[in-house]
Amino acid sequence: DNLHTKLEVEQTTILDNIQGSSNNLKDIMKLTAENTERTTNAIRVEAQKISNILQDNSKRGAWGEKIADDLLKNMGMIEGKSYQKQKKLPWSSEDNKELKPDFTFNIDGDGKLFIMDSKFPLSNYNRMFDENGNPVSDIDTQKKAYLKEFRKRIDEVKKYINTSENTLDLAAMFIPVSTILDETLQMDSAIVDYAIENKVVLVSPANFYALISFLKYSETLFQVTKEQQTIMKIFTSLKEQWMKYEASFEDVEKKLEKLSESIDSVKSTRTNAMSREIKKVDEILSMDSKKL
Repeated sequence: DNLHTKLEVEQTTILDNIQGSSNNLKDIMKLTAENTERTTNAIRVEAQKISNILQDNSKRGAWGEKIADDLLKNMGMIEGKSYQKQKKLPWSSEDNKELKPDFTFNIDGDGKLFIMDSKFPLSNYNRMFDENGNPVSDIDTQKKAYLKEFRKRIDEVKKYINTSENTLDLAAMFIPVSTILDETLQMDSAIVDYAIENKVVLVSPANFYALISFLKYSETLFQVTKEQQTIMKIFTSLKEQWMKYEASFEDVEKKLEKLSESIDSVKSTRTNAMSREIKKVDEILSMDSKKL
């Protein structure tokens, strides 16, 4: 009886502990579910914000511009000195439209300009995939439309090149999403050739450092070129002065030759004549001395 009673007590205690643990587990699961739901909702809200930004052309452009601006500042470039944002160019496009690229880089002081614009046809890119990220049924048609639109963006960037206005014979098209540029090149490798033909460099955050290095090297190159031009001017002036020196020295040599000939003439002719006269005087003096 005592053992049975103890077993009942222990069983009751164990059941109470199990019930308490179960309740605690339910509370933990409920709390975890609430936290997960809040986190999921927050992610969904942020994702929707990003989606809204990327779907709007102007907001998407501002977003791409901000990414490039952050990269430039992280690399030590100073706005207003190394580059300017949204600077109106002093010339217009062929259809007389105002040109205002996202970034204008000042190279060699204000002597040369390098222009970069942020462009990427994301809306055309998204049409190739459904909500789950799978290719749509007419993927080939959408792909052709996307690549065609991508080439149009290259043509738009090309309009910024104007060597008569001291721009470099090159411009950059910034695609702020590296994967989009990589997938585009996989779809059509001829895109690179098309860009090169139009003197446009395709840049993403992955190769942005290479672009900045190129700009810094170009600035150094222009400074060296200027110094070389100065040195060439000095050498040209030195050559002119040397030619004048040679001409003047040759003239002096001719005059010295004439002076030498005159001295020789005086030395030979006049000296001989004077010697003959002196000899006559000596002869006369000699005769007079004999008479005495």
